[in-house]
Amino acid sequence: MSLQEKLISSFLLGMYFMYLMITRRALDIFNCNPVEPDDGFTYTQFTSINCDGGLCRCWDPNHVQLRLVPFSIFALLIITLGFPVFLFLLLRKKKNAIKEDQYLRALDIAPIQSTNPIAYFNRLKYHKMYYHFKPGKVYWIVFIIARKGLISTAGLLFRANPGFQLAFVLLVLFWAYVQQVKNQPFMSSVERTTVILEHQAKVKLNDKLHVLLATRIKSARDEEEKAKSKQKRKERSGQSLSKVMEQSNDRIKKKEMKLNYFWNYNTVER
Repeated sequence: MSLQEKLISSFLLGMYFMYLMITRRALDIFNCNPVEPDDGFTYTQFTSINCDGGLCRCWDPNHVQLRLVPFSIFALLIITLGFPVFLFLLLRKKKNAIKEDQYLRALDIAPIQSTNPIAYFNRLKYHKMYYHFKPGKVYWIVFIIARKGLISTAGLLFRANPGFQLAFVLLVLFWAYVQQVKNQPFMSSVERTTVILEHQAKVKLNDKLHVLLATRIKSARDEEEKAKSKQKRKERSGQSLSKVMEQSNDRIKKKEMKLNYFWNYNTVER
């Protein structure tokens, strides 16, 4: 993996994990409430040594809150709104290559540069954003980000009415639950066979995209079989040791298969 692919992969993963924290910090700038007893002003939840007594008065040019508003708006536009939109457009643009990579993943085949160059570089750069999901649901990461953003926004917009705030959060969670049950987007190990069968059915129906993907997948499978046969020939000299290692690996794989069968990501998400 080159430095460019590492940087892109690390940047997207970092933005995903920092998304909720940055959104909450940006919204905190607008989270203004009165104090008790009420003095006619509203104050932020955070404190600062640059504010009188530590409490920062909202919309006061002498306090830090007003100076932070432009930066907060910038963060909300670029991160809270911009990141999920950017991610959706990116995944939509790369959807065919991502589908190819996910079908290869379902077959437990790693794409190589000689036979599947597009899927190979997509896996290096973007796989953290889609590898959990089925080929037709590679954009689902955007729904997860939207759920986080909506719940964070509810904390600001409806802070004066806790009952309505709770109702809005429950609405978001109910919407997310319905979409999860309806789409079943996660591709856990137990569902990989179903994914491949659906792909093969579309190939039989002469779907142009799936016929093309089937050709590329066959090339990757042939290359992997060649590599395995070469590896077996190399191991024949130490056959007794390799047999012991193979038996040990087979036992480990069987245990993993049993665990994966009962560990369905869609069930866990629900």
